[in-house]
Amino acid sequence: MKGLRAFCALVVAMGTPALLGGCRGATPASSIEHTTPVATPTTNAAPAVPTSDGTSPAPWRATPLAPAAVPRVFMQVWAAAENRDRCPLLVPTWLGAGANAQPEPTMFTGGWGVDYKQPDLCADCIDSAFGVAGVGGSVDSSVDDGWEQHVAWADGSHADYGPEGHSGPGWIAYLFVEGAGCNYNVWSNVSEQHLLQLMASLHAVAR
Repeated sequence: MKGLRAFCALVVAMGTPALLGGCRGATPASSIEHTTPVATPTTNAAPAVPTSDGTSPAPWRATPLAPAAVPRVFMQVWAAAENRDRCPLLVPTWLGAGANAQPEPTMFTGGWGVDYKQPDLCADCIDSAFGVAGVGGSVDSSVDDGWEQHVAWADGSHADYGPEGHSGPGWIAYLFVEGAGCNYNVWSNVSEQHLLQLMASLHAVAR
């Protein structure tokens, strides 16, 4: 993903240890099967955009999804991840304009990641339309204070976000989930609104 490569270069330059684990490897794990996934569960209405005042309900505190109800690729990359015991799996339940996108594995060192592919969705969607990852490395509750945009949830979770590489055109969020032993990256090359609603739809998966 072009934007994520720019992000990794920025992280290396900044020397931010908690985020370095989010930089992808070159190829997915060979054990991950490229099979047609089951349908992603979707909500009837688009989720509300989270606010910055910490009053938004945290979607990952809702009833967990059954493993059989999520795309198989999520279960596969999470099962193969080094941080699976401390990094709960989060799956988007609303894809918006990306409803026809196909989830594929993407390698995050020490962690797990899933890219959604739909090249015709946006100008920069050839490599990745949007996605989510639980990154390796130590958890950092401060996420990235360099971003100007900030959202928070009622459970103490919060995220800083902005244009990838601080120039765009894609958007990326660094998400801290209260109680999780990892940080999360969520990205969208569709729009800022799509990124925020994607985060607002992230549900945990039952173990």
